[in-house]
Amino acid sequence: MDETGIGGQENNSQHGDVEPDPDNLESGPAAVSEIPGEMEPEAGSSPEYNSAEISQLKLCGVGFTILYVAMGIFAVAFIALAAIMYLGQQNAIDIDSIKGISVLISGAIIIASWLTVLGTGFFMPTPRRSGGQVLLQVSFLIVLGGILANLFSEATRLVPTATALPQFGTLLTAYIISQTIAAFLFYLGITRLMEFTGKARNAVRAQSLVVWSPMFYLALLGVLYSPSFLEKIEVFKWIARFGFIIIGLIVLFKYIRLLSDGKTAIKEAVS
Repeated sequence: MDETGIGGQENNSQHGDVEPDPDNLESGPAAVSEIPGEMEPEAGSSPEYNSAEISQLKLCGVGFTILYVAMGIFAVAFIALAAIMYLGQQNAIDIDSIKGISVLISGAIIIASWLTVLGTGFFMPTPRRSGGQVLLQVSFLIVLGGILANLFSEATRLVPTATALPQFGTLLTAYIISQTIAAFLFYLGITRLMEFTGKARNAVRAQSLVVWSPMFYLALLGVLYSPSFLEKIEVFKWIARFGFIIIGLIVLFKYIRLLSDGKTAIKEAVS
């Protein structure tokens, strides 16, 4: 009977029901399937940015929108101004007879200028982790200083005349150089911001403007302050102006794409 009892106990241990170990309940399939669900972020939140950074990125998105509007106003105003200056040179129109239009163009340029300052200011709270915050803050201060210089100093103003190209003050060179530095810092800061949001294509576009924008300002200085002996060469004058226009168009289209895609990049990053 003892052997039978022992055998029965062995059979029960091999074929009978085994009670689950309470310590191992969490290691089953149900527990494994619950772990990923606990790790998933809540709907509408970002696994990459904290709440403060999301708020900062939204402000940057507003900055992109304002700069986009300002760019549109600038484009229309300068096209109209160029047309008036050209027609004035050809004596096709009397400048004095369209003073009202000139006032509207001047007002549009002033509005667009302040919108540019405002839009650039919205990038000041750029997330510190992006590495572009200080660059964008310094750029904003330089742009603001340039606008104030245009308002309160006649030496940096653009003064168009009826029959001649605009005449420039002696301090305009310093103003253009300061804006060159501001543009360089701005595009470098935007490059780091786009890298921070994971938008490599727009980061490359901003990085290209780090080079193209200074080239534009240098071309502008070349057109305005060409040596006197070169100004007598008609071919050089046309080449300089044509090169300036080509570089300007390249910068313009890259800038428009940067602003447009920048708005989309920020929207996708915080969604």
